[in-house]
Amino acid sequence: MAYRFENGVMTVSGPSGSGKTLLVEKLRDLFAASGQEIEVFFAGEMLKEEKRKRGEGEIIDFFQRSQDTDRRIDQAQMEMLCCAQGPTIIDARLAGILATVERLDADKTGKEIPETYTVLVTAGKIRFKRLLKREGERGFKGNLKDITILTLDRENKDSMRWVEQHPELQGKNPFDKKLIIDGRQVYDEVIDTTEMTPEEVENRALSGMARRGFVRRE
Repeated sequence: MAYRFENGVMTVSGPSGSGKTLLVEKLRDLFAASGQEIEVFFAGEMLKEEKRKRGEGEIIDFFQRSQDTDRRIDQAQMEMLCCAQGPTIIDARLAGILATVERLDADKTGKEIPETYTVLVTAGKIRFKRLLKREGERGFKGNLKDITILTLDRENKDSMRWVEQHPELQGKNPFDKKLIIDGRQVYDEVIDTTEMTPEEVENRALSGMARRGFVRRE
């Protein structure tokens, strides 16, 4: 069955290893197979570019990026959330939060912005096994305990840095499925991939997009 992404911006957020990037890649390829090229933004690609400029390797999940890189990633997303000219998918950990902030601002100012569909992709401890497999293929030499400690340490540091840049996150978990900012629910859909296949995750996302009028079956 073919699908067409009608319009608007879909954001896919979630912690490392949850499967958000795989979901976005599958959706991009699905629409491309139907002859539709959509705009896709991967925050991870900007991180890889910074590492390449610094002459570092491909392992990125433990890389502590600079605040300047954070700002560049946020700005790229905000431009899409504000002014996307066609169907767009954003893959970034804070994309849903930025979409909510942009919508709140639009509601106050009357500014017209594209409709958004915010998805949170989560996973239990299996995400660390996924990270170990992925980063092992890139040259990581540690074990499951090592990658768990490194990932949690990085996420803790990221959270502290995010609060500095986004005060609305003070005292909040950005990946809380019931997260509310200024009275607005952040995530329209929550997908726990712990026991789901990539195909099941893709179908769940498509069903949610169809319910909200973002895609139609052809």
